[in-house]
Amino acid sequence: MIHNAHKTRTYGLVMVGVVSFFLGLFLSPNYANARSNSPMVQEGTASWYGGKFHGRKTASGERFNTYDLTAAHRTLPMNTLVKVTNLSNGKSVVVRINDRGPYVGKRVIDLSYSAANELGFVKRGVAKVRLERIPRAKPQLIEENPNPEVYTVMEAQDPAMENAIIQVIQEIDPAPVPVEQETPPNLTGT
Repeated sequence: MIHNAHKTRTYGLVMVGVVSFFLGLFLSPNYANARSNSPMVQEGTASWYGGKFHGRKTASGERFNTYDLTAAHRTLPMNTLVKVTNLSNGKSVVVRINDRGPYVGKRVIDLSYSAANELGFVKRGVAKVRLERIPRAKPQLIEENPNPEVYTVMEAQDPAMENAIIQVIQEIDPAPVPVEQETPPNLTGT
């Protein structure tokens, strides 16, 4: 009889510990920020992976392609777009999160070979980087356009960033979607 009471008490303590752990994880500011669509900036060390991982399944379920502009992050949701800037040379690239990691030290992101090559740190293996999440805005339908499949996308401030985002979106969904560029209104009055 005493033996069963001890098991029940131990089980109850373990369950309280497990529930506390998950509540702490889900209610922590870092987890909440990772799951929101708000801007996020993070700095730290980046590394890259490829080689033996090429063709293996990622945490998102797709096959890893070392030549795609993808990355692994510990908490950001899958398919999040992130601008990664190498702080030593100023080069930037937009990657899509499709895997979990890195699991070595305090690294903040693990990039594909192509992304690391764009940033110029393949030979060195690691680099100090800044991560900036690109919030996803839902495209607005053109009201006067009879074709509901055509979307309006406001012109980006940085044309290179706009092209990089369009390239990553096309990798996610290769089906051609017509996009019309809307020019911002002329505020000078001319």
